[in-house]
Amino acid sequence: MKVAVYTRVSTEEQNAKDRYGMRSQLSDIRRLCSSRKYQIVQFYSDTASGSKSNRPEFQQMLSDAKNHLFEAIVVAKFDRLARSLVLQLLTTDELQKIGVQVISVAEPLGEQDPDTARLIRSVMGAFNEFERSRINARMSGGRREKAKTGGFSGGPPQYGYVSQDHKLVIDEDQANVVRKIFILRAQRWALQEIADKLNETSTTRRGKAWQPTQVSRILKHRSLYRGHYSYAKTETKGLQEAILH
Repeated sequence: MKVAVYTRVSTEEQNAKDRYGMRSQLSDIRRLCSSRKYQIVQFYSDTASGSKSNRPEFQQMLSDAKNHLFEAIVVAKFDRLARSLVLQLLTTDELQKIGVQVISVAEPLGEQDPDTARLIRSVMGAFNEFERSRINARMSGGRREKAKTGGFSGGPPQYGYVSQDHKLVIDEDQANVVRKIFILRAQRWALQEIADKLNETSTTRRGKAWQPTQVSRILKHRSLYRGHYSYAKTETKGLQEAILH
């Protein structure tokens, strides 16, 4: 049987190197395909949240499925296909209608019976959603408590800082750009004018040209740059060094 392989990690999972990182997923999938003599003809991989369907590789896979490039899609777990149970079921139902099966390495039961498979996915998906909500609640609670003391609660650090040992540390090159933005804004420069000026000597963190929206985003974090920290409506004196004085 000709099959496609789909793997997915969110940015956070990739950084944490969790159990279902790309390498682990591929290893498990290849082992299953080898044991069942499946022929892998396509690989698709996204680094994105599984809560939405607008993932580029995911959409390409669905398009190729409609063109009958393969007979089945193999995933390490159904939640790699989609985090949401509703999205899982909608996707697998859509694929089933065009004759494409979804096979999970970790949840193989019910593969031969569509009704049984749907029931099992519903039960396991509901349990996974419940467990994720409990984990998220615990993590959010911990982040709120950390934020109350001014500590970095995680996530991508704001421009001007980098994360080191779970703390915000000033990146001097970026900090100089931040200071320039606030100086120019104080002189009543327009956002586009500031972006144009920055583009003469620097790029964004991702190496792209500055845009007015990015300048505006930095200006909205004046409090952080002055040494405060906020998370989930909690604001206090931050532990990070201030960029603006």
